[in-house]
Amino acid sequence: MAMVVVSCAGHQLAPSITTQPPNTISASLGSSVTLSTIAFGFPSPTVQWIMSRDNFATFNPFAGATMPTLTLNSVSVSDAGSYRAVYTSAAGVTSSSPAILLVPQFSSSPAPSSTISFDNVASSTTMSLLFLNLGLMSFSIDSSSLQSTSSWFSVDPTLPTIVDSGGMFSLDITCTPPDGADTTPFVDTLLITTSDLQQMSVSYTLMCTAAAQFSSIPDPSSLLTFDSSVYSLSISNLGATGLSVSQNQPFSSSSWFSISSGLPLSQLDRSAGFVSIVITCTPPIGNHHHGPVFDTLELATNDPTQPIVFYTLSCSDTGPSPTPTPTPTPDNQQPLPPPPPKDEQYYHDLHHPHNHPNNNPNNNPINEYYNNDLGALDPALPPPVAFADSMGAFGPADSIGPPVAQPLSNDGQPITIVVSNANGESASVTLSSPGGSGSTALVVGAADPAAVANAAALSNVKIGSIAIDVTLTNGSSVLSQPAQLCFSHRRGNNYKSACLGYIDASGHWQCEDKCPSRNSSHTCGTTSHFTNFAVLLSGGGDKSDCDSFITGSWKGDIGMAAAFFGSVWLLCLGIAIISQTERGRVFFTGRKSKKASMRSLDKRASAGSSSTALPV
Repeated sequence: MAMVVVSCAGHQLAPSITTQPPNTISASLGSSVTLSTIAFGFPSPTVQWIMSRDNFATFNPFAGATMPTLTLNSVSVSDAGSYRAVYTSAAGVTSSSPAILLVPQFSSSPAPSSTISFDNVASSTTMSLLFLNLGLMSFSIDSSSLQSTSSWFSVDPTLPTIVDSGGMFSLDITCTPPDGADTTPFVDTLLITTSDLQQMSVSYTLMCTAAAQFSSIPDPSSLLTFDSSVYSLSISNLGATGLSVSQNQPFSSSSWFSISSGLPLSQLDRSAGFVSIVITCTPPIGNHHHGPVFDTLELATNDPTQPIVFYTLSCSDTGPSPTPTPTPTPDNQQPLPPPPPKDEQYYHDLHHPHNHPNNNPNNNPINEYYNNDLGALDPALPPPVAFADSMGAFGPADSIGPPVAQPLSNDGQPITIVVSNANGESASVTLSSPGGSGSTALVVGAADPAAVANAAALSNVKIGSIAIDVTLTNGSSVLSQPAQLCFSHRRGNNYKSACLGYIDASGHWQCEDKCPSRNSSHTCGTTSHFTNFAVLLSGGGDKSDCDSFITGSWKGDIGMAAAFFGSVWLLCLGIAIISQTERGRVFFTGRKSKKASMRSLDKRASAGSSSTALPV
């Protein structure tokens, strides 16, 4: 109620307000607000608008507001509060009723009325709704409620709560689809009530889509090694929606692998647990490949996060290994008996001949077979199956274990596989792959001992590293980009003339990279195709085009340079000596010396005087 003070002295009349401002006015941020009053009195009163944010427990004059009408342009949060017009004259003071300007203080991220989406939820997913106080006074968030009685959603923590000026509050919303949910989005509405008079109730639309979640034992991208003809891959669904699985790419017609049972899977429920996909490996009849054979099992799923998964399959034929064909012997020569059995004692004696029981090279069965020199054979004997000292004796200590597989990078980044044996010898393969090749894996394993032995018998090479077999699971052997292969050195070997070798189609060792790079511990070379590889210390073809010396050796090149510079020095010395003679000076400069010129003049003068007759 307005207060009117009336003066009875003379004819003065205290200010009286006839038009009051509105009790409450709401304004959006950035808008304009006008507050008006009308008052009269004698003498005429002056006016000053005041503003308070605590119901006039304290107040401040509004600068420049000295007219009956107050206009606020571009309203901000700081303009929220109570306003009065105070009229003053000599007859008294009168204040208008308060006008409360409401400016929204409540804000949220995302904004009110937004849709909050939960996509591809397998089990449960939580998102946060953030409330902000942009005003100068605290407000409360009083309650939250969901419209659906069987909602997939829940909120935490429990309300109400107070949000101070400049503060924030986070409300967690969790979607948990029930088992057996389909892929139709579930929709609900979240209602929030606040003490902000401008936004006392706000709402948000919640949307959640359920999904399947593929899981397997072993994990996707694993190497599945067949210890028998059958392998069982265990599949389960960890998601709310039924899981469907099918073979995305069939095996090739020449593949050893086939799916016996388990595919396709349709709408596998989360509660069903594990089911098995049975894969069979059937080597073809008459197969002569005794190393592991690889292929890729590629599966398509309705898991949106794993639409394609794959596994590398590895299977070896367990049949007998082929033996190399013996070298024919002359009719008058008895064939050599087979080499001694390669048992544990054999490998021990091979690497420790001084510990042989007889300690006599002539009684050593290994040396009898190799003529007491593991690096050079008796010409009268057929070549051995393998040079045990140079390539390793294919014993347990030389084994590099099962093949190692690694998927090629989808982004084209290089991958590296390193394999090693119990002796500490290692080999690495580095390959850069084009993008999008994630369903193909690089596989590195031990080379087939039978193939290595046959090639050694045919090629008479000396090997200075472990032998590895390198393949791609997509069956390709030709590379678009060269791969780098590195092998560790064996003690006691000279790698100066080594090359990166491979076994060609005819079963011989050949030099693939005749000019590999070397350091004190490793030899590295490049190849544009994959097969069996090792470092060849000798054999494998001519490597002369690797020579970096003009004469074939550094000593020859130094001698040739010394001869050249010696010849130049002698030539220069000869020129210096000749140029000191009269003829040499004339030859090199075209002019005579001063002494020679004077002698010529003297001769001319003498000739002139002798030819003139003097009178008697």
